[in-house]
Amino acid sequence: MSVDADCISHRAKGKGTNAKGQTWGRAGRMDLLAWALQGYNKTKQQRGIDMTTSKTSVLIKSVAASLLLLSLPSAAAAEPSLYGAPDDTLPAYGDYAFMRGEWQASMVAFRADGTRVPLENSAHITAFYHSDGRTFQTCFAAPNFHSTDIRAYDQAAANWRAHFLNANAQRWSGLVSQKMEGGMETLVPGGYAGNADFDVKTVIRTTSDDSFVNDVFRRAKGTDTWVQTYEMTYSRQPDNQTGPEC
Repeated sequence: MSVDADCISHRAKGKGTNAKGQTWGRAGRMDLLAWALQGYNKTKQQRGIDMTTSKTSVLIKSVAASLLLLSLPSAAAAEPSLYGAPDDTLPAYGDYAFMRGEWQASMVAFRADGTRVPLENSAHITAFYHSDGRTFQTCFAAPNFHSTDIRAYDQAAANWRAHFLNANAQRWSGLVSQKMEGGMETLVPGGYAGNADFDVKTVIRTTSDDSFVNDVFRRAKGTDTWVQTYEMTYSRQPDNQTGPEC
């Protein structure tokens, strides 16, 4: 996925180019508007022509209005993220917009008695929307571990359907995610191996624009009791200037 950064920069800053190849921004467009109106008034005074009903008046006013509109901020001129953007035709497509970017995750394991045990290793996560704005992917990397999952929104079921892949461990499974009151909740039947005697559930709780927590739970097959096994705290990292790399 690539983006014309120079083009985006000019659009985001409201810049254009004149006949001499010089760039000008919104302030420049306002100056150009003032110049056009000044010329209009001067012409009117010198020639004594009633411009209010003439074709020239209509043309001048049209140009002035166009310049004014160009000088105003526009949603279309906003710089998109290198990590994609959700399709705006359905609000649910934006459920994972908060997660776009690069993240570092620290992990805490929970013993059977509830004791928290911080883990030494951390993980790096890359998350991004594909160009359709409806497909979202994450890549998870830790020492001797790499996995990815890719998900798309199922409009009929009103949830996200995902596939988890870990080639090294030969694990793949299907996931279902849904936005709940507590956050984004994902159910993994049979665990990430897909055939375990337990299920996994994760719940993402956002804490700020630059951090969120992913709580991981497990329940034995045939039971309804969820027991927390991990807590992962994500901290935002600088974006990769060339975009996401899995």
